[in-house]
Amino acid sequence: MSRILLATSILLFACTANTDGDDSDTASETDTDVGLECETQNIATPIETFTSEVEDGSPFLYTKAPEARALLLIFHGGGGDKEDNLHLRIDPVLIAREAHARGYALASLDSAKHLEENPSNSQWSKIMNINPEIGEVNPDVINALEMIQRLRGKSDLAAVPSDTPIVVMGFSNGGSMASRLAQFTHVSASATYISNSVEYLDGGSIRPPMVLVPGENDLDHQASESNAELAAQIEANGGNVLLINNPAQPISPGLFQRVPGIKCEVSREFYVALIEGGWLASDGRLSRNPKADRSWSEVLPVEAQEFEDGITDVLYEAYAEHAPSSDWNSEVFGYIDSYVE
Repeated sequence: MSRILLATSILLFACTANTDGDDSDTASETDTDVGLECETQNIATPIETFTSEVEDGSPFLYTKAPEARALLLIFHGGGGDKEDNLHLRIDPVLIAREAHARGYALASLDSAKHLEENPSNSQWSKIMNINPEIGEVNPDVINALEMIQRLRGKSDLAAVPSDTPIVVMGFSNGGSMASRLAQFTHVSASATYISNSVEYLDGGSIRPPMVLVPGENDLDHQASESNAELAAQIEANGGNVLLINNPAQPISPGLFQRVPGIKCEVSREFYVALIEGGWLASDGRLSRNPKADRSWSEVLPVEAQEFEDGITDVLYEAYAEHAPSSDWNSEVFGYIDSYVE
């Protein structure tokens, strides 16, 4: 039976602690000034990984888990790479850390486009075929299938047991890749964040249970509208889907502690600078799109300037722009866990 949940409640970080993920990587400090306490935040500490590559030379990162409940494949966005998911980007790393804490092994592959002379074009292939006798094949799907084979069972890597279930997840363009791969191998569940291009072959292709997490202010990609239509279609066809519409959230004094290296006092200083610069509305939410207007960088404290990339991630997610959100980890993985066999 299908299930759709429209999660539209606002997460009030100034009042509640974020406790998803690995509790050993949290930051919580307080200040004597009322209203400027730094609430607990999980830190996007890079995950320790191993490196290998598939036959065509495309590299991938992975973790080992001899008793893994599932192998989670995470696909980067169109302008990204494998390190984003497990090492660099704030919310993707926090999402991956939640999976790791729940007993999932992890793998993150570079798209085949990285092998070309223009590595900035890292989009995943849109070809819906892996049979060379039929026509041109999708190199990324072939690489992912090879990666799965090498990671499972008695291969040279043997990162997980041979019968370990597969779960796929992708961000933006990587969400499209996750949906393509699911048509060529059995997966227990699929999760796509800020993606409005979830493609399936016509003629009875099987959709796994799916989680869709669009950002409500990701207007360029219209992911909220297209995901709502997709969820309704899946429900009408008797499929299983969880739709989570991620809203903008209030900025809090300690929010930027999610970025490795940022302490409470620096996070709080930037929070105050945003208020003084007119960046926060009366409800604590960003009053302007931080992607379209980057003048917020002009009020960055000196101590925070080296962390601008991570702060950018946090601001985009807080505005519900084109950035995945780790704030729904409990809901996302609670749903996925229920389908992992």
